[in-house]
Amino acid sequence: MFYTMKVKRKFTPHFTPLPVKRFFYFIKIHTYTFPDQSVNFYSILECASMRGHTAIGYRKNKYAFDSSKAYGIVINPNKSEMINFEEKDKIIVLAEN
Repeated sequence: MFYTMKVKRKFTPHFTPLPVKRFFYFIKIHTYTFPDQSVNFYSILECASMRGHTAIGYRKNKYAFDSSKAYGIVINPNKSEMINFEEKDKIIVLAEN
């Protein structure tokens, strides 16, 4: 038992994961797909994943000042629904700094 505690104390700092700081970012749509092209959110998730990001939603710029449309923000959208993104739309992602 003493040996196990001694080994654990010695190696634990080397194998303990470092804290990862992840933040929410609004990334321009052209980073993930072409504007004015209909895509589903599965495609956005795939592109974000290839960059090490986690896409959680999007913001439609044309509704940026419309409170009845939640200011254009959609979190956890229907993945199979086709979405037509415009030039100024953004994808909301969780990513490391």
